[in-house]
Amino acid sequence: MIGGKFFGVFFVFFLWFASASAAKPPVGDGVGDAVSDAFTAQFSGAIRPEETQFFPSVMVLDEANERMDVAAHLGETWHIVNLWATWCPPCVKEIPSLLALEEEKGSARLRVVFVSLDQAGNYQEMAAMASRRGIELPPRSYLSAGADIWQSLALKGLPTSYLVSPAGEITYILQGDAAWTSPESMAFFKAILE
Repeated sequence: MIGGKFFGVFFVFFLWFASASAAKPPVGDGVGDAVSDAFTAQFSGAIRPEETQFFPSVMVLDEANERMDVAAHLGETWHIVNLWATWCPPCVKEIPSLLALEEEKGSARLRVVFVSLDQAGNYQEMAAMASRRGIELPPRSYLSAGADIWQSLALKGLPTSYLVSPAGEITYILQGDAAWTSPESMAFFKAILE
């Protein structure tokens, strides 16, 4: 009887220990904790999913007001899916550094997708909002096709960026604006892309 209880407690402890010590999902060969920690320290919040999470189906409108699923267009390369709005100063502030990062690393290896959460009826209304605020829309800009994006991505605020692997896995959820071309960012992206 005692042996059975001991085995049961041992087995439960073993399962707990195995799950607690399980490796986090890989973000690319050669990314050490120090490089990763220096990169994520730039953000007001950085979450690395404990379990594999794929980027969910998120419907957006393109320039022609055609609906498309962002998740269906991810893959083949690393992506940053940046959620922003024209009324959000930190969102607008980080757009140039996101574009500079993509240019530095090459869009064949890293692409940035911008999804506006402005409350506009169509893409042209969102573009007009941006224009009135003196904002030039970046390439691969889309308009969220509904408020459900807040729930499906469990958004807490803007800007929020999702680093998505070529396999479509979310490797980081990064909250707040950052200098995407800082030395810490460049070291991180060099490690995952090369």
